[in-house]
Amino acid sequence: MSLTCRSKHNGGRDSSAFEAMSSTPADASSLPARPRLLLLAHGSRRPQWAEPFEAVLAEVRALRPEADVALCFLEAMQPSLGQALEAAAREGCEELRLVPLFLGTGAHLERDVAQELQRVRELHPRMRVQLLPAAGDSDLVIRALARHALQGQDADDPRIAVLPWLHALSRGPRGSRDLDAQQARTLMDWLLHGRLSDAQAGAALVALRMKSESPAELEGFTRAVLDAVPPLPTTRAAVCLSSLNGTRRLPNQVPLLAELLRRRGIPVLVLGAQQPDGRAHTLPLWRALGLPVADGREQALHGLEQGDAVYLDLEHLSPELRRVLRWREQLGVRNSAHAVAKLLAPLRAPSLLLASYTHADYAPRMTHVLGALRQPALISRGCEGEVPAHPERASQWLRVDAAGCVHAEADETAPDDEATALRARAAAQDPEHTLAWTRALLDQREPLPHTLRAQLLRVETLFGQLADA
Repeated sequence: MSLTCRSKHNGGRDSSAFEAMSSTPADASSLPARPRLLLLAHGSRRPQWAEPFEAVLAEVRALRPEADVALCFLEAMQPSLGQALEAAAREGCEELRLVPLFLGTGAHLERDVAQELQRVRELHPRMRVQLLPAAGDSDLVIRALARHALQGQDADDPRIAVLPWLHALSRGPRGSRDLDAQQARTLMDWLLHGRLSDAQAGAALVALRMKSESPAELEGFTRAVLDAVPPLPTTRAAVCLSSLNGTRRLPNQVPLLAELLRRRGIPVLVLGAQQPDGRAHTLPLWRALGLPVADGREQALHGLEQGDAVYLDLEHLSPELRRVLRWREQLGVRNSAHAVAKLLAPLRAPSLLLASYTHADYAPRMTHVLGALRQPALISRGCEGEVPAHPERASQWLRVDAAGCVHAEADETAPDDEATALRARAAAQDPEHTLAWTRALLDQREPLPHTLRAQLLRVETLFGQLADA
């Protein structure tokens, strides 16, 4: 067997030892000779200067454990180029490739290195030495340096920085990875301010929809929206709720709940958004009942200070969030902005948030966010995803207090009132029926559903505690 180099990396064993270990039917001499790689750096009087080159040496050995590779220096450090070449010759090295870790071909390579190689070739003619181009002449190195130069700029360009996050979110139900809260906060900020391409925004929203937001992601999204939405400078406590789902099989009770709370001396802010989904949304019924619709933040603030129940379109509160919500019209599915909107209580004064969920797995995520925000809240499944209690079943409640603690509570089982339930379902047949039914309840010509009365009492009690705090 013929070894190209017998260096310290073969444990000091000679060729006969290797021949004994490699007794195979094949002719060992037919194995290709492996040249020694000799990495050449300039050198410096500062010892720490060599650390990057030692890291390169370690990386080469990690990538190619079988490689015979060493490092030397042109000046000021050892081993020098001459020492490394002489050592290779003494160890029987037959082929050596010298790799200059220089950014360019200058006087050192053209004069100093060339002279040293000529000397070694004359002294050791059996050792073939090949001088490779300087590292800086390699396209690989040029591209790596270019990426390094753009690293800071890329970090400031969301369209580049978002790519690894899209990769993490889009790897399917088993391979996808959650963002942490700060990453989610940044991502939502980019979505709100249109800093991603349409393709990237759509990809992120669909991936999150398929994966489903983690509690940390939902918290980050909510904090980003709150960062972008200045709170209404209210001076009195109020109840906040969002109305985005609409209803299909049951009447929309949001205006009814809000007006009944107002009559109990509780100001109410309803954040809504009309959506072309065929559902019975809040705004048309709200207008038909003659309840105040704010045309902007100032009017909403004035109404709340007067103790009104006020409807404010999300467009007036946060056009950025409303724009993200509108992606539903392009993608065909709801997105994370829908979940965030249900968690907003954008008031400076203390507020009680009423929130609802459609899917049970959102309940612990919502309590996580509201607990982290220390936002007093009352959460339930509600009626088709809207806040008012379902007229046919007792409610299960999750209450978040001002310290962020979560309490599970439940109403007593509702009495069997089939007539009330039937009238409620009949009221959902068309907008006129819903309007007539709502007016009858407000005028006390019809009894309130038991579940709604229980909800009103619970909200009134919690609001009283909030206002007294």
